[in-house]
Amino acid sequence: MKKIYLQFTRDFDQWVNEIVYHVLVERFPKLFGTGISDNIVHYTGRTCEWYRHLDDMSKFKKDMIGKGLDFFAFQPKIQSRYIKDVHSLRKLISRIPKKPEEASFLKQLTNLYIALYPYYMMGVFVPGAWREDFLKYHHNLRGQEIIKRIFKSRETSEGLLKEISNFMRKWLRPKLKRAGYDPGFSKILSVEEVKNFIENGVLPQKNKLAKRNRGFICLKNRIFPTENHIAFLKRKGILIDSNDKKFEGLLRGTAAYLGKKISGRVKIILNADETKQFRKNMILVTSMTAPEYLPIMKLARAIVTDEGGLTCHAAIVARELKKPCVIGTKIATKVFKDGDLVEVDANRGIIKKL
Repeated sequence: MKKIYLQFTRDFDQWVNEIVYHVLVERFPKLFGTGISDNIVHYTGRTCEWYRHLDDMSKFKKDMIGKGLDFFAFQPKIQSRYIKDVHSLRKLISRIPKKPEEASFLKQLTNLYIALYPYYMMGVFVPGAWREDFLKYHHNLRGQEIIKRIFKSRETSEGLLKEISNFMRKWLRPKLKRAGYDPGFSKILSVEEVKNFIENGVLPQKNKLAKRNRGFICLKNRIFPTENHIAFLKRKGILIDSNDKKFEGLLRGTAAYLGKKISGRVKIILNADETKQFRKNMILVTSMTAPEYLPIMKLARAIVTDEGGLTCHAAIVARELKKPCVIGTKIATKVFKDGDLVEVDANRGIIKKL
């Protein structure tokens, strides 16, 4: 059995997921001389879980860290071009295209996204999870300068993938509604299906999309509807390597913003559409926050996330809002349920079920 692990959980669209696969599996090896064999996506019916092969990521990390300091992607010229592309993409998605230009607009958006994503991912890992190992390998001033340079690029593009997903929904949902389809199907359309819809006005059958909307696995960029992803993957010889902590009523994470003990009722939010269900003084529990969560973060008594480090979106916003926040609990969204009464001790990074 091949082992995979959960990379993260995000409210992304399938269009975004498939382009990420294309870049990591097909474009990366040509551009950087290394890549991964798959980016497995599990759509739960509410959000997307990204899984990667353990061996893949170990080799990928080793290959990227081992690049010489003169490696082209580390250089100021490339990073400057990347920042320029980020600004160009944000400008592009600042408006909804008019019908006569939709096909050319989609092509431009797709090409720009493919061009910049390799550097987006590098900005996530090299100055992030791989930072210490990179500096051990390149223990000199130039190594530190490269980390700073790439981190600056990362800051510029923070939240970009979610911005793209949000734009696709804003663009496609009214069109789907006019076509007599559930607007929520915008999240589950493939790259080819979006292209066919924009260029020819053609969509898959409604019952096919309704089945997919209940849950699917995307393996090797092919969509397989399933409501039991573990059993499906097992039949394919793939096992999820779970490091979930045993839950006995108390959960530990990292204190992102300190605060006195606060109790309240849990509300689990896994996608942007669910934010409308949030009410003042609830405890926000989520995999990771995003820019569109800001209104409910202001209403929350405290914020708890599965993922994240001290530079993640939840931590940064919690400090700005002065909201008690515990990040990196790994399993908060799995062990708590809506309405649970919990106590958040942000000083100690502890959440306790009452």
